[in-house]
Amino acid sequence: MLQELRSGKLKPKIPDYALDIHLPQGRKIGRGLKHYLTEAAKLAKEDKSLSKKYKQKLLKIAVKKSK
Repeated sequence: MLQELRSGKLKPKIPDYALDIHLPQGRKIGRGLKHYLTEAAKLAKEDKSLSKKYKQKLLKIAVKKSK
């Protein structure tokens, strides 16, 4: 399998939700920090007791930059 990946014979399909700011394909379609914080960084079992203060601050910055 590794040889097939390296040779280009095997190309894994990256799901849409995984295309974020960290991949060239994600940046190409305009996915930035806002998308990362609201979609790509979702947690299956998020600890609800933790403060969301810093995430909210980052989200405010991301929204300002996207305008």
